[in-house]
Amino acid sequence: LVGMLEGGYMASREAALKCLRQLSELESNGQVLAKAGVLGPLVKDLFVVGVNQLPMKLKEVSATILANVVSSGVDLEDVKVDGDGNTLISEPILHNLLHLVCNTGPAIEAKLLQVLVALASSSLAADRVVAAIKSSGAMLSLIQFLDVPQKELRSNSIKLLYHLCDCMTQEISDGLRSAMGQLNTMVKLLEMDGVSEEQATASRLMAKLPIEDVHLTRALLDQ
Repeated sequence: LVGMLEGGYMASREAALKCLRQLSELESNGQVLAKAGVLGPLVKDLFVVGVNQLPMKLKEVSATILANVVSSGVDLEDVKVDGDGNTLISEPILHNLLHLVCNTGPAIEAKLLQVLVALASSSLAADRVVAAIKSSGAMLSLIQFLDVPQKELRSNSIKLLYHLCDCMTQEISDGLRSAMGQLNTMVKLLEMDGVSEEQATASRLMAKLPIEDVHLTRALLDQ
């Protein structure tokens, strides 16, 4: 199946991707798929542009498989994803992921944010994710996802910011102060009936915001 991903026939690549997506839904398959070498072709499918690129609907499938495998707890330090020896937490790969997160459609962006959530929650990868976000200036784009109508995209952005908050408190505070609509969205989430995972994550994120940032605290109180 992994070999079929790198074949020349689009029909066989599509069939293999759909089969691998089903397999990746079972968490215990994540390590098996990673050892079989699935991460490299997936990353290539997502990054390649031009005549050999996949249609966007199939890129969405690739992003889903990647999110499922990474979220299953794969050893990110050892799994190479290209011929240069890069792993998912290498700087050029993280920069490309962040570029795609900010420049594709909501369905793919939601899955790639899920990848970043898994990386940011890993003690091995968190520092590298923080460094990539700082060097690429992606924080404002990540904060803007708080105000989108697509629930999965919004929820994953809240989760990512929560995991980043300890290392990027000031950057997140600055971004929220300049994007009041996003702050209002989080407050409105807490006012909705019921208790959801999204609400819980939003409340945990707000609890981590620095009280000493008077302007942000005032803005939160006003909302």
